[in-house]
Amino acid sequence: LFNTTEDVTTAGPVVTERNFIDRIRYSALNDPTSANAWRQDLNAGRLDLGTRDPIIGVALIQDRLIISCNKSTWMLVDTGNPDLPFNAQRIDNQLGVESINSIINFDKQTIGFGTNGIHQCNGTNVDRIDGNIPDQIFQVSNTNQGPTRVAGIRDYFTEEAYWAYPDSGVTVPDSDVYPNRILVYNYKTSSWSQNDDSITAFGSYLNPTNVTWEELMVSWEQDNDAWNDAEDQPLFSSIVAGNQEGFTFIVKNDEPRNPLGLQITTMTIAGN
Repeated sequence: LFNTTEDVTTAGPVVTERNFIDRIRYSALNDPTSANAWRQDLNAGRLDLGTRDPIIGVALIQDRLIISCNKSTWMLVDTGNPDLPFNAQRIDNQLGVESINSIINFDKQTIGFGTNGIHQCNGTNVDRIDGNIPDQIFQVSNTNQGPTRVAGIRDYFTEEAYWAYPDSGVTVPDSDVYPNRILVYNYKTSSWSQNDDSITAFGSYLNPTNVTWEELMVSWEQDNDAWNDAEDQPLFSSIVAGNQEGFTFIVKNDEPRNPLGLQITTMTIAGN
C-alpha cells in the first residue's frame, strides 16, 4: 500500500485519521485480506521515504516497481532479507509525476505528467520527452483539481498515447473545470498533436461481435470504414472514453469529428 491513511491514537481513547503521504506498507506473506495480515508484530511492515514528497502512483517495468512522487522518482527493490524485505532507491530527486491517472506503462518505461514536463522513467533515469512542446505541460489547469483530472491511455493499434487534460488557455469561461483537450503522442515517430474534446476517463473495450452497417451511427457517405477494418472485427481491443456527463463512446482515430457526447443545457435565441 502506498500513500496510506491510517488510524492514529492521539490522546487516550481518541483515534483520528492521518495521511502518511510518503509511506509504503506491506503485508505478511499469504493472504493480505486476513485479519492479522497487516500487523507489524506478525511480519508485516512499513517503509517511509522520509521526503514528505507525496507518492502519486506506481507502475511495473518488468520486475521493477517504479514509485512516482510529486517531485522525485523511486524504485522499490527486493532485498532478499525476510526481516527487511524491501528497500527504496531514489532514481531522480527533481523529476516526478503530478497526475496519478496520467501514468502509462510501456514495455521498457513509464510516462506521466509532472509539474514541469512529461517524464519518462526506464528504471535507471528520468527524462523529459516533450522537448518539442516544452510549454504545453504548463497549460494544464491548476485550479479545480486540474492535475488530478488528467487521464491517459496507450493505443496499441495506432501506436499512440492519449492524455485528456483541462487546458487553462481555453478562453471560454469555466471550460477548464473538466478536461477539454486531448494530447496525442505518437511514440513511433516521437511526434505530438492535439485534439479538442471533453474526456474524463479512458479504458478498453472488447466487442464480442462484428460491427454491422445497421449499428453504425453515420450514413454510407460519411463512414470511413472498410469492410475488413480490424477495428470492426470481434474482440478487437478498442479505446473507450467517458466524460463528465456520463456519456461513453469508442475512440476511432480516423473519424474527423467529435462524438455527440455533451448536452446543450442553455440556449438563447436573439431576434430571428
